[in-house]
Amino acid sequence: MTLYTPTAEHLALKRLTGAWSARIKRYESRDAKAHESTGEFLARLDFGGLFLVRDMNFGMQGFQGRGLTGWDPFEKAYVGTWVDSVSPIIYRTVGHFDEEGRYCEESTGPDLEGCPIRVRMVSAIVGKDQMLFRMFHGEGDAEYLALEIEHTRRRFAT
Repeated sequence: MTLYTPTAEHLALKRLTGAWSARIKRYESRDAKAHESTGEFLARLDFGGLFLVRDMNFGMQGFQGRGLTGWDPFEKAYVGTWVDSVSPIIYRTVGHFDEEGRYCEESTGPDLEGCPIRVRMVSAIVGKDQMLFRMFHGEGDAEYLALEIEHTRRRFAT
């Protein structure tokens, strides 16, 4: 069996790795006041460096989530899955790094009532050990900031 060697696209995910402390602001609608909490975020490369595994444990009523993302050489995009303790849905994500080096993902799926929802997520490294994650719901003019997380890296994760 020949092992697949990680490419530059796989290695680009390394900048998102680490054990992070998180300050979270969650918004239920466009004009809603933020619900604030704290949490932990662990992101590591696994399976020979081919996949980014992200585990989240946030103080929002015991919220837990897990994502798995990798570079798909046939789609020429980062593809992944996301599951969490709020929804029974397995969400599919498609992503890329933009010109500023931010990791941008999108997902479309049902919300908790079964209605389609578009989700756009942006992870920006804003300092040596600082990352800002923003998640938007909706589309175009109807899009609003649903979640903002300020991450502080405590250590890199391998």
